[in-house]
Amino acid sequence: MHRSLPFPSPLLVQNKNGPAPAHHLTLNMPPKCPTTSPTMLPSVAKKKRKSLTLEVKLDITHRHERREN
Repeated sequence: MHRSLPFPSPLLVQNKNGPAPAHHLTLNMPPKCPTTSPTMLPSVAKKKRKSLTLEVKLDITHRHERREN
């Protein structure tokens, strides 16, 4: 069964040349990353994630605990 929509479906709208082509609805949303971000500039290298070993993590934790006491 066909549900009625609050707006006419592009497939059901008739014009002089037959049914209207189906267009994707797009919202005017800003891009996720602006084009002027540093990652887009060729001279700036992308930051890499550094992995920490368990030994380094424990060392950081112990130093932090000593400062709190």
